[in-house]
Amino acid sequence: MLRRAVAVEIEVTKELNKLLCSVESVYLSIVREVAEYAVANNITSANQLHGLFYNKCRSEYQGLHAHLIIQAIRQASEIAKSFIERRRKGLAQKTIPGG
Repeated sequence: MLRRAVAVEIEVTKELNKLLCSVESVYLSIVREVAEYAVANNITSANQLHGLFYNKCRSEYQGLHAHLIIQAIRQASEIAKSFIERRRKGLAQKTIPGG
């Protein structure tokens, strides 16, 4: 599979930049929390993780759009699957993903 990354640079106001950084921070904290839970409990199903975390995240981060929470949970599921597989093969050197 061929992948290509493209870097795009845009000029934004300071206020918009702060908003984007705060959304990114919240998104990454959801991914981190869900991935760590998934690895600790050996859960790789995105549907199961969605059932466990969606309502909690929606109530905790009310200003964040639902599709971002869903995508964060899916991304965490993929990270957990990859980490658990690497750990099973003896390739993971850490106890948690990214830790």
